[in-house]
Amino acid sequence: MFDIRMLIKPNLTGLLCLLPLVGLLWVIAYAQIAQAQPKRALIEKISRHIDSGELKEAREALSSNVDVGHRSPGELIQMARLESRGERVHKYLTSALTNTVYPRDRERIYLKLGRFHQAGGNLASLQTVIDDYQREFRQGEFRTDFARFEIYLAERNNDFELARSLSRSLEKSPSRVIRDWARLNLARYELSSKKSSSSGRRSVLKLSGSSSNQIAPLALYLLARTDFVSRRFDEAALNFNILQEAYPGAVGTYDLVEFLSELDPNEGGSSGEAEALVGTRYSVQVGVFVEYQNAKNQRKKLKPFGKPVEIVRKTISGKKYYAVYIGSFSTIEAAQALKVNLERSERELFTIVLR
Repeated sequence: MFDIRMLIKPNLTGLLCLLPLVGLLWVIAYAQIAQAQPKRALIEKISRHIDSGELKEAREALSSNVDVGHRSPGELIQMARLESRGERVHKYLTSALTNTVYPRDRERIYLKLGRFHQAGGNLASLQTVIDDYQREFRQGEFRTDFARFEIYLAERNNDFELARSLSRSLEKSPSRVIRDWARLNLARYELSSKKSSSSGRRSVLKLSGSSSNQIAPLALYLLARTDFVSRRFDEAALNFNILQEAYPGAVGTYDLVEFLSELDPNEGGSSGEAEALVGTRYSVQVGVFVEYQNAKNQRKKLKPFGKPVEIVRKTISGKKYYAVYIGSFSTIEAAQALKVNLERSERELFTIVLR
């Protein structure tokens, strides 16, 4: 006769034998969690310091970890954020990728590596990063950024049809900023074509009034640079000054300053005969301001130069600006002399405009 206890007894004995092993595994897991928690707290502390611009405190917190030889992926990421040398940034990030990393951190590493290779013009390495990211994160948080990387690669490879196609796909993005960026990029392609340059300029002008701090400075830069190249100096100077006033420190500002400094004010001009015939007058534009009070302050500041100062209100893409001009000359040479004097005194770069 079969006795059920004969089947249960050996299983119970086996389970009892496994209990010490289960207990040991639990102790190990608990120790790992307990060890990881302080390190995670340290990484979060370092990250907060960096986000707040407290770089000295971040470095001190990072150096407080005595286990320097075994940096965690999180620590390597923060070390990359603190590093200014590109090759070390790359080293830290690639080292972090070889370890087990939280998916969100892993995505961020790919994004930083992509930016690193883009800045360095390493096209093959950038393509590898794009492929690896898209393989791991088909619906990743930064897929739009990687679409931009693809557009950059297409342009560098002179495949502008692909670049346009990728830009059009971003016009369908749920994000308004991304949609506007795509439209700005498409307008940039139009500006490079004689047939559609007018249409492109209208699109860029419209986007220069965007409320986004990511789009408006790019549009103003593109307008100013295009107008400089087309010799439309008045419009170029206006957009340049709006960019300086509304978005100080924006990427591209110093590029425009360098471009301006290389222009020859006498190129294609005479020394006053034509100006006298048509009544052309030259002034020096010394600023464009969002606030009227700032324009008045600039006018007061220029009083010692003994030249008439005028404030002119302008409306661009629905926004009001106040342009400040000094002097009114019949020849460009006279305006140039005042411009040089102002720049020497104020340590700024100004622009001659037709009035």
